[in-house]
Amino acid sequence: MNRNDMVLGGVVVASSILLLLLSYAELGRALAPLTVAVYVLLLVVFLRTSSRAALLLVPFAVLKLSELLSVVMIEFGATMSEIGMLGHDIGASSGLLLHDVAFFAGAMWILKVKARRASPSADRIVLTRMQARLAFAIGCAICAIGIVAGLAYGFSLFSGMDRFSFRANSGNAPLSFFLANRLIAVFLFGILAAGPRRFGRRLAFLGMLLVMLVNVLHGEQLMSTVSLIVSFFGVRTIAEGEGSDFVGKFLRVGLMAAVFGLGAVALSYSSQQKDVFVAVAARAVLQGQLWYAVASDQAGRDEAKPESIGRNVSSLTAASVDDYVNLWPPVGVRELMYKFADTSLYNSYTENGVTFTMGTSGYLYFLFGFWPSLLIECLLGMFAAVMVRALVAAMSGANLLLLVVSAKLYALLMLGLQQGDFWYLFGIRTIATLILFWFAISVFGKRRARRGAMSTRFG
Repeated sequence: MNRNDMVLGGVVVASSILLLLLSYAELGRALAPLTVAVYVLLLVVFLRTSSRAALLLVPFAVLKLSELLSVVMIEFGATMSEIGMLGHDIGASSGLLLHDVAFFAGAMWILKVKARRASPSADRIVLTRMQARLAFAIGCAICAIGIVAGLAYGFSLFSGMDRFSFRANSGNAPLSFFLANRLIAVFLFGILAAGPRRFGRRLAFLGMLLVMLVNVLHGEQLMSTVSLIVSFFGVRTIAEGEGSDFVGKFLRVGLMAAVFGLGAVALSYSSQQKDVFVAVAARAVLQGQLWYAVASDQAGRDEAKPESIGRNVSSLTAASVDDYVNLWPPVGVRELMYKFADTSLYNSYTENGVTFTMGTSGYLYFLFGFWPSLLIECLLGMFAAVMVRALVAAMSGANLLLLVVSAKLYALLMLGLQQGDFWYLFGIRTIATLILFWFAISVFGKRRARRGAMSTRFG
């Protein structure tokens, strides 16, 4: 880390603490633009000072930005329709910023400081042409299942219904498979898009466009679209080597992702005969509602909740998603919805498979209180950094099984970090996937040069 980056990092930490202190004087609303600016500076420092593995966390960083913007909107008086609260200035945005700083500080320490102790790597992805074709076929097969789901049950975009109601009424298992595995397709297409052959790169980009098209047809909107695009270019940028301008490239990619995402939103809400601007504003507010709800609960926000913590630990043994979401009393994001929302909304989150986009920081705040949850956020950032470093190392193992399992672990990591459902991060299914992951590394991890291989620089 050079001196300029150290100064920028110090500015971020000092500014986030100062903003939190000023929020106690009810200046949070006036300082909201500065809060967002400090977060953007945090992302710049994160990308400048971390290794290439940090690019795998950029989609989560973008989602966290949407959460912060949502809390700012709430503090300016927005109404949270799901929990029936009217927002006012309580300094919630500055508190969330400090938690975000804690998360990315932990991640930076792993990705930069620990990386210095590791020997420099110049590994390359080496896939045979057959493996590259199989990777492309797997990605296309996932898209095909999404298309079959639409042809058999209809597409949400053309139904005139919001995607959650549509899914609840359709019982669409193929769609559930597509939504659970679309990130695998994006991951594989991102790797192939960095290959040496122009024809192969074009096919990979076409595959990515197919994922995006099917995603939009099924009613997915802004943050889903942005996350997929940023994930694709993150994997591709990692494959391009050390010479890339990460910050500049992701500014361009972020702008493109926002345009595509807003287009997806406009199509979705137009099909439902809704006012696009009003509907987007209402949906944007929901991103930060759980953090705000916990921050505004003066009676219980600073108290640790041992009973809830114990239930979360016990929930990790649930064998499937259905077993997890049907636990009673509820855990994860459903516990917050049960506490702060009405019964019908809780039921929709449980029975219809609806999952809230951002809940991790709010749930940690709820479980441990504000200051202890800062430490947990930092540890969670370190865990996420360890995971993405392992995934990047596994990519250089030059085996298709490693790539597919890595992509699945990446999907579970993103889901768990977003929602506050720690079963996705530490549950028995994830542990089983990790066992398969390490087994695949031990068996297939060593590269063997082959004739006719396509190679892309990885490190």
